[in-house]
Amino acid sequence: MSTADQQIIAAAGQGALGDYTLICSNPQSLAVANDKINLLQFCASRRFPVPSFEPAADVVGVQNAAHWLGYPKRTVVIKIASGTGAEGLKIVRADCTQSEMFLSRLNRDVTLERALTQLTGVTPWPRIVVTEYLPGEEFSVDVLRYRGQWHGGVVRRRDASLFGLATDAVVVDRPDILGLARQISESLDLEVISNLQFRCDDHGQPKLMDVNPRVPGTIGLSISAGANLPATALALTLGRSVTLAPARIGTRILRYFSGTVLAQ
Repeated sequence: MSTADQQIIAAAGQGALGDYTLICSNPQSLAVANDKINLLQFCASRRFPVPSFEPAADVVGVQNAAHWLGYPKRTVVIKIASGTGAEGLKIVRADCTQSEMFLSRLNRDVTLERALTQLTGVTPWPRIVVTEYLPGEEFSVDVLRYRGQWHGGVVRRRDASLFGLATDAVVVDRPDILGLARQISESLDLEVISNLQFRCDDHGQPKLMDVNPRVPGTIGLSISAGANLPATALALTLGRSVTLAPARIGTRILRYFSGTVLAQ
């Protein structure tokens, strides 16, 4: 978080912004949630389920972390600690062919050798974490907390995504994942609307991948399902007593790209 952002939050807390109310988490919570290494360390220390991980301080560190996590027998993932929208994400597979590496969307799938070559000479060195690869279903959870009080959430299964944005997702009934999202958001002291992302391991156990302490890009699906988190958050901020409506299970979104040509 920038110094300017911290000053704005501090000013809002002191009432220096007049009639404006800034609704977001505190700087300490944001510093953990917005950094993948800090987040994984925070959650692991509190025994929340997260993928096995190892920070890497250099290219050799990436190589050692990958082998510690089971490469080449097991697939691993390389992530930038502050990356968003699949920025810097690499899925590292020993069986990845030259053709796959060339054709893979976003240049995402690579062998460890290719990843190390790409990282060699990178300056300044980005904070990198290497994690186990989670092969199971992926879930995205929108949650709402206000002044420390839980107001509910919506669990979505992400069946397809691009640049971190869900292109095929459906609202599902997973109280286990919602309960886990609640525990983590309360432990992080997240405020207002946040989004937590989980993926299941080989045994179907959901593990936390990421936290977005903001309104997510697919909030429209939750709203369409009847759970209008933004409107509820604004009403709470205005001091109104409101309840978040339950989401309709099975509501689905399909995104596709198109354009409109306007004739002159």
